[in-house]
Amino acid sequence: MRTWFERVRSTILSAPSPVFIVSGEEWGIPRLVAGLRDPDQPLIWIDLREADCTDAVAIGNAISEAIRRGLGSSLFGLGIDVDYALAALESFVPALEPLTVAVTASEKRPDLVTALDKILVPPNRLVIQSATHCAEFDDVPGANFVDQEVLRITIDEAVDLFAADRPNDEIALAVEATRGAIVSVEQKLMLGHSGSDRSGGVGERIGAALRQGASGVVDALIARRRWVEAFEFAVDHAPTRIAEVLDEAGNSYFEQGQFDRFWRYLSGAPRWALRDEQSMYWFFNAAMAVNKWRTILPQVDRYLDNHEAPDLRALRATAEVNDRSIVEAERAH
Repeated sequence: MRTWFERVRSTILSAPSPVFIVSGEEWGIPRLVAGLRDPDQPLIWIDLREADCTDAVAIGNAISEAIRRGLGSSLFGLGIDVDYALAALESFVPALEPLTVAVTASEKRPDLVTALDKILVPPNRLVIQSATHCAEFDDVPGANFVDQEVLRITIDEAVDLFAADRPNDEIALAVEATRGAIVSVEQKLMLGHSGSDRSGGVGERIGAALRQGASGVVDALIARRRWVEAFEFAVDHAPTRIAEVLDEAGNSYFEQGQFDRFWRYLSGAPRWALRDEQSMYWFFNAAMAVNKWRTILPQVDRYLDNHEAPDLRALRATAEVNDRSIVEAERAH
């Protein structure tokens, strides 16, 4: 029997382009899109979930970064607007095809979808995900829609996937309760354990597997020099790995001008993961870039009271001109 992933992936790939998936992430969209990678047809995944879609340059950066990740090299740099990025992509497509281009969270910029559809003629493939249906999609000729009936995991598929960890009747109930949205099924099975925790039980095994797997993902991203993604994944899933990718990630964020995003992730990291000199430096640097430095200045000053930290000390001296900043500047040099 084919797995849920194999069945849905096959449906997406066999449908004529463009393919629209109008569903949220609880239906397993990110893993499906990631699974469209093929050695003979590179995947360019433009993910708009975190992008500032009111900023034409931010969208241009998202396209540029997607190309770099998918092809392993940049076709054009950062800091260009979306129109230039699309024009450049169009000029390169004939030399690179066949390509698969996927856009997630496309409801934020449906005009990007219509532009890409004009660029990506066969043998190229366009796969579009949106949380809601956009009227603009109805005007795309030959559009094919993958609905939730296709995305829904069946009880047999779920039993095949989860039987090692859960009783069949519990799996069936989880599928019915979540309408077969695979991420919701997983969450219900992982979080639905009642009673006291049992040593060696499914919750413990899943937790250990997730921690080990998360560290492996960070290793894979480091090996591909995808520093920003490694950092963001570490913040969310493997905070003990933050320090080893922070320098490279911080430089990348600053080169791209993505100060708000960097600050959001640093602010969301566990405080215990940001206690070394390097982490304090980047935390304060990002805070200054988004004019939030006053909120963490007491924390920085407490750290400097107990550590030399010359780079952080010099940075702190630039924050405001007062007696302390002059002292810090003198100590830093």
